[in-house]
Amino acid sequence: MTRVDLALAAVAAALLALVATVASIRDARGEDRHDAPTPPGATAGTWQKFCAEHDQPRFRLFVGTRDESCRHQQAGDSIEADEVWCRWSGANVLVHLRVRNSFGEPVTTELTPRYVTASGQHGTFTGSHVVVTLAPNEMTTLEIVAGTPKNTPDGARIASCTPRLEDAYLTVADPAA
Repeated sequence: MTRVDLALAAVAAALLALVATVASIRDARGEDRHDAPTPPGATAGTWQKFCAEHDQPRFRLFVGTRDESCRHQQAGDSIEADEVWCRWSGANVLVHLRVRNSFGEPVTTELTPRYVTASGQHGTFTGSHVVVTLAPNEMTTLEIVAGTPKNTPDGARIASCTPRLEDAYLTVADPAA
């Protein structure tokens, strides 16, 4: 191969890599996503929508009622998250996620900052959930301090990071506001 052939091959390879990168940051609906890399020392996570499961009833620990779906199913379906990861921050575990409300109305969400260490699952007890209200089409980054897991040494390996949506409902505007 000549130098020109080598240069053309390098340019073609760079263009293919660019096209592959652009294609990889599009989701199933064709919308742009930003999948930031997991920071060093963090455990990559998976976003779960527990209230979107229609096949079996569930027991909501923090409310104490059985429920099959979000209080407002369309609102729950409109909540998505990416950039999910967990890491230690001193003696606490930090659960990070970027959440987006694609619904046309304000939505209040209840999230559980779940993660697993060698001593078991954490972030799931009464009082662990976090309530977040999102404006229409709002996207925000959350860093939830999920506490210090019992019977777990600081800095122990986080085996999995699975924060999940427990409930979603329309936010009622305060008429006095």
